[in-house]
Amino acid sequence: QGREDELLDIVIEKYVEYAADKDFVLVSRGHLGQLGDVFWTAKVAAALSLPVVYVCHDQITPRGFYGGDQVTYHNNPQAYVSRVSEVAARVKEAVDSRGGKLAGVITTIPPGVPQDSVESMFDRVGVYPAAILPFDERFSHIAMSEIAYALNANVLLGRDLLSSQVAKGVVVATRYVPETLETLRNMEPGQLLVTHGERTDLLLAVVMAQQSPDFPPVAGIVLSGSFNGDVCYGSTEERAVGGDGNTSLRRALSILRRVPNAVRIPPVISVDASTYEAASAVHEMRPILLPSSHQKIEAAQILFECHLDSAFRQSLLATVTSEAQSASTEPRRKEAFVTTPKLFQHRLFSKARSQKMTIVLPEGDDRRVVAAA
Repeated sequence: QGREDELLDIVIEKYVEYAADKDFVLVSRGHLGQLGDVFWTAKVAAALSLPVVYVCHDQITPRGFYGGDQVTYHNNPQAYVSRVSEVAARVKEAVDSRGGKLAGVITTIPPGVPQDSVESMFDRVGVYPAAILPFDERFSHIAMSEIAYALNANVLLGRDLLSSQVAKGVVVATRYVPETLETLRNMEPGQLLVTHGERTDLLLAVVMAQQSPDFPPVAGIVLSGSFNGDVCYGSTEERAVGGDGNTSLRRALSILRRVPNAVRIPPVISVDASTYEAASAVHEMRPILLPSSHQKIEAAQILFECHLDSAFRQSLLATVTSEAQSASTEPRRKEAFVTTPKLFQHRLFSKARSQKMTIVLPEGDDRRVVAAA
């Protein structure tokens, strides 16, 4: 709405305030490559004098559980190289045009795409490949903890299993118990069952079926519908569901919570959305990384330790060191943090505001004086 500079001033103010007592700040900006967004992000990075690292997360894994929008590069590696080349060139153009610095690009290559072809492409575009990571299927998995977080769900049972249970498909259960169990029996393990919170019969039937070694284990159960859930994701205790209309569910959960730990019970979560809305939201989910995603975090650390360019790593460390020295009383090094005009203006105004004084401006009928006042 024509107030971009005002928004930029707010961003700078918030950043400076946050970074005041920090040794290192990583600014994460999602969807950098989206149309109309990359230039704004480049402008912010340039105003803050921050080097940009572009993470090219082109869609090489299925979107959602059914993979309807999956882009496949296995049989056409050149298509992937061309796509990443187009995006990298656009990001470089945006950063250069705003006076910023593109420090490097990180990308994941699908199976079948030669790494040397990706490196040659980056060289032609003129960007630095900070890391070229091999595809790891673990990052395409969606755990129950991610589903609970994304749906803002209440955890009713199995909190300890949320991070380890991986959903590989979605089954919407609206039919009778025998038909639902037969459907699950004929599908691969790891299905997520979505049903209404009033279907206590299905809840108990699926939990009992899990005790059979011939029945494929489910990843979890999502109970939909507006009923009075109790524990939001992230809290520390689990109580029974209340409400006059949930007597059967409350009793079922009470029974299941008294079952010995040796008995396998899948995680059970509840959402206020309808069955259709809950299933649709899960279907459209993309994998996310949570503090509790220990397997993904460990895998990411190993990947970057092996594939992050050592020169790029040293460059980052040098940047952190130079910024720390520029903020101290030590003499500034040549590679120290650069103060941009926007940052200089912000610091000047902040200093003026901190030392409030009465200033008399002559020529009160001058529009410039009125604007300054």
